[in-house]
Amino acid sequence: MSDRFRTDQLFLAQKSQQSASILSFRLLRYQLICIFLVFAQNSLHAEIRWTPDGLWFAYRQENSSQPLPVFEPGWLFNPARFLEPQSTPPNQTAKSIQTIWIGRSDLNFWHKLASSTLFLSDPAWSLDGRFLYYAAAETSPDNSLTWRIHQVSSLGNPTTNPGDVVIWESKLSPGWQPKPIGTMARSILNQLQAGPDRLLIFADPLRDELLLFRADTQEIAARFPGGHLAKINPTGEWVAWLRSEIWPAKNADLILTKINEAVHTTRLQNVLPDSAPVFSADGQALYIARHQKPPEALSVPSGSDWPELARIELKTLKATRYSALVATPVLPAERLSGISFTLDPDEELLLYSPAISPRPVEIIWFQPKTAATYKRFPPIDLHTEVSSLALSLNDQLALRFGHQTFPLESAQLPAGLCELISEQIHPFTPDDAARQVWGHLLVTNIARIIYNEMPSPEKLAESRTRPRFSLIPEIEQGQGDSPASLRLRRVANIGLRSLGMDPKRVSLKDLEKLTGWQIEAAALFLILTNHHAEALKALEMIGISSLTETDRARLIALIAQEQIAQGDSEQALLILTELLRFEPKVLGQIESDGAGGLSLTPTKAAPWFDHLKKLAEAAANPPRSAEGTSPINPLGHVNPDDPENDPDLKMQVPLPELKSPL
Repeated sequence: MSDRFRTDQLFLAQKSQQSASILSFRLLRYQLICIFLVFAQNSLHAEIRWTPDGLWFAYRQENSSQPLPVFEPGWLFNPARFLEPQSTPPNQTAKSIQTIWIGRSDLNFWHKLASSTLFLSDPAWSLDGRFLYYAAAETSPDNSLTWRIHQVSSLGNPTTNPGDVVIWESKLSPGWQPKPIGTMARSILNQLQAGPDRLLIFADPLRDELLLFRADTQEIAARFPGGHLAKINPTGEWVAWLRSEIWPAKNADLILTKINEAVHTTRLQNVLPDSAPVFSADGQALYIARHQKPPEALSVPSGSDWPELARIELKTLKATRYSALVATPVLPAERLSGISFTLDPDEELLLYSPAISPRPVEIIWFQPKTAATYKRFPPIDLHTEVSSLALSLNDQLALRFGHQTFPLESAQLPAGLCELISEQIHPFTPDDAARQVWGHLLVTNIARIIYNEMPSPEKLAESRTRPRFSLIPEIEQGQGDSPASLRLRRVANIGLRSLGMDPKRVSLKDLEKLTGWQIEAAALFLILTNHHAEALKALEMIGISSLTETDRARLIALIAQEQIAQGDSEQALLILTELLRFEPKVLGQIESDGAGGLSLTPTKAAPWFDHLKKLAEAAANPPRSAEGTSPINPLGHVNPDDPENDPDLKMQVPLPELKSPL
């Protein structure tokens, strides 16, 4: 273990200990005397919003009514569809279903606050955690459309619950529709922010601009023409917002507005237009991401970028530059779509992630007071971007994974929690739609790992023409603990969690709850994590009536392969013998492809028995594995259920029973 790793763990352990003390103190203080709590504002769009005590969160999920094309029956046996570098985005004219979810930080409780096929904004908690606000386009009793701002003080049906109050509304024209995804007007509608003294920032849909609203007096205090990503500081003195002349924008100006004076002043230029300003918890400082030129000492192509953060003291309006945040320049061939970052209440820890395509995920943490940068997190095994970082009071990191097709649009991306020390990822999966977006992301990443993530065009073309049983690789002996196989297992562990299964204690009862594409996904994830008995059960649960003749034959052959993995070569031989008798021209000749699995030669009647005998011999005389228990371990891993061997499976301290914040 490196010194830096030890330092990182010590720092985070200290932070966790401090946060636990702060959490219990603030909870007691809140319950007894209900004083005002100030907390760190979180950045970016389609945000995951934490309550001040860090025990609850709310976020908006948007799902296209078009199903993801990869999860048609038999997708597991057609890996070619996962080899595209990026999936085709859904048709933007298709109806989408938008939902605001409230979740508990232990992910054992979900509540659907609101749902709409027309429009919902991001949610926002009041600074004392007593209210949750959101905007919605709704149909009135006279069938007219109305834009409403809701203030929710208790959970229930938003249309009938007395705890849901409309505090502002505006009539919309007949047939009103939100502007298309990707436009600035659409991104403005998404945004809603809450500040102290019942100050709110939300969109005026008639003018497609943000406004500052005083809920207590029902007054519009200011407007922000051409502005987006506006944030109120915790003391209620300032609004920081971005303004761009064109859209999509490469640059933006940072504007500061003093609320009592309502005067807009430009403070910084060359700001990243996709990165929201973040205030410190005391409201006296502001952080913002900017473009800069790379240091002159670097020999880089013209047009390269060097993103940095600036800290602005609001009393003096002086800026401090942190110019070494990104260790390598962003080259012209790469795309920088922003830096998502979040600050803890003590202003000691700033987590950030530069969204640079085609680079993999990298979450970095930074200490503003010492200007120390730590690249604590590896790529987390997911070749994608992260956005909407949101750090809770007790240091839980909520975020979204995936490439944004349009600027400031991440509500369609899967969301989850990432634990800072163990780097475990816990997906947000309150419904099947959320499970599908997670499944799509994870299976695509598994395919990239198997095919070396970004294969050359020649390898990509070759892999498409080579018939295979499935995405499931058979790692060569001696390479079971290679980086690729370990990464596959880590991604598969996330996959099991996304299906509601515990990687430490997989049970057959969990499988019985799954349907359709989830069963095929479970089979894939279980094989990659060495749960072969449960994987075999999942394969046997796949309905063959919906499969093509070829896919059916591949399923039968894969079941036989799993039988052999468990040492039951006799049963496997019976299965494959029957397959050879009835469908030899469908499946073709089985061969080891030497590159991670069993391949099929061009379809023809061919003897499989030489290969089957080799598999049977391997089952009868398995190599010694690290755990020494399984009759055969195709992936060659150490025991995945031993927390000492897999940080993904470390026991987590359960949270106490929580009461609803509303």
